[in-house]
Amino acid sequence: MDNVTIQAGIGNDVITAQGALGVQDVLINGGEGSDIFNLGSGTGTIVGGIPISSEIDLLILDGQSLDYTFSGITDLNLGTIVNDDLGTNLTVFNVDEFRFSDGTFAFDELFGETPPPPELPELSIQATDANKEEGNDGANPFTFTVTRTEGTSQETTVTWTAAPAFSNPVEANDFVAGTIFTDELTFQPGENSLDITLNVNGDLTFEENEGFTVTLSNPINGTITQATATGTILNDDQEPEQGETISRRQINGETIEGTDLSDSYEATQGGIRQSTFETLGGNDSIISFSENGSAIVFTQISTSDGDDTVSAETTVGNSPAINFSEINTGANADTVIAKNTSDSSGATAIDDQVIINTGDGNDTIIAEAESFPIKNSTIKTGSGNDTIELRGGNDGLDNGLGTIDGGSGDQDLLILGGTSIRYLYELEDSTELQGNISAGDFGNTDLDLTGVEFFQFTEEPGTTYAFDELFTGEFFGVGGFVWDDLNRNGLQDSGEPGIEGVPVALQNTFTGETLETTTDVDGL
Repeated sequence: MDNVTIQAGIGNDVITAQGALGVQDVLINGGEGSDIFNLGSGTGTIVGGIPISSEIDLLILDGQSLDYTFSGITDLNLGTIVNDDLGTNLTVFNVDEFRFSDGTFAFDELFGETPPPPELPELSIQATDANKEEGNDGANPFTFTVTRTEGTSQETTVTWTAAPAFSNPVEANDFVAGTIFTDELTFQPGENSLDITLNVNGDLTFEENEGFTVTLSNPINGTITQATATGTILNDDQEPEQGETISRRQINGETIEGTDLSDSYEATQGGIRQSTFETLGGNDSIISFSENGSAIVFTQISTSDGDDTVSAETTVGNSPAINFSEINTGANADTVIAKNTSDSSGATAIDDQVIINTGDGNDTIIAEAESFPIKNSTIKTGSGNDTIELRGGNDGLDNGLGTIDGGSGDQDLLILGGTSIRYLYELEDSTELQGNISAGDFGNTDLDLTGVEFFQFTEEPGTTYAFDELFTGEFFGVGGFVWDDLNRNGLQDSGEPGIEGVPVALQNTFTGETLETTTDVDGL
């Protein structure tokens, strides 16, 4: 409706002009009576008519009152309403009430002062069952409750985040999901209370009380009055008695029989040499560091039940971290670490007839060296689901030479450097998961494997291969491209083109069959 003048008469009139722009440059005079102007948006002048206390003139516009700017003189009942986004610029006179999507307001509520904001429900959080003992096993629920004030018919959403807190904070593995959470709560119309439940792992390990918080943020259609609540995982396990403790520069030529408690033995500088350890129980640790040779050499170590740790580290390039030794761990989750931190060529971590046998827990073995994490040695794990990680240099392809036996567990994992396609796989017996993995001419990897079910590679994060995916009975590991290696780094970098017409001969080593082809324009 454009450039129109409307003069209503006596009576309760309704004038509706809703559309893309409502009204444009119009004059509407409601006259005497209680009139309704249903415009939505527009420009022009709206006159409610003769001011009579028993008559109420109403103007209806789109959107919320907060979207508009109001200015005027309340004593004269005269004002201006502006909303640039909707194209609204109206002068009003003797209009008594104004209706928007967030409510109906009298003239003096809007003009000459900021209109009152719509009331929003209030949100608060309390720890209803979140300060308690963790239990000895299983999942134990810790509960927080978020409440919303009553009287709302709208949906309300709020984000909650759990986080470590205080002097002894929780860790991710304290929770069944293995992570510390963030998520959203959504209140449906009529809902005024929702719970947040975090499942905590029960265990038998003595720990200090552990703290965490749950915090509310980012409310939609609501305000937060109490943002944070606290949870505490209370220790309910008995503190173990401390066993024997030995710490000296070097442990040499000793026979050590530990206790049935948690024993601790440490060689701080000269390593452990020609010694025998036999511990009887508890969570034992044997830590050895050497800066003038092997960290553990000509030594036999046997640990009993408990979460045991054996760690050997050397800085000497031509001395293995563990050398001419045997390590046998008991049940539970044991960890064996061997590191040679020298960057010299030929550095080894486990070398020269070392035998490592782990027990029936979920054990972890890590060997790290520039050239040979393992060499001329054997690693054999027990019936648990074990992880063996070999960390070598030369683009990750120096994983060592030796034998790895995953034992009778059915979820054993071997982690190697590089990518899966850069290795050669030779199957010996699929029923026993027997095979050989090597890096050919590209690195120092030649491992005889038995009983290893799964494989990961450091340059393929998030990907796990089953044994039968890699060991197919054929050798493979041929790269997919022939390219012009402009910078001579052995990798196809961006901008290095493929080479067309290069003859390629592929031979099946089992049948002797040869396939000949040439590369295409992309070097494929």
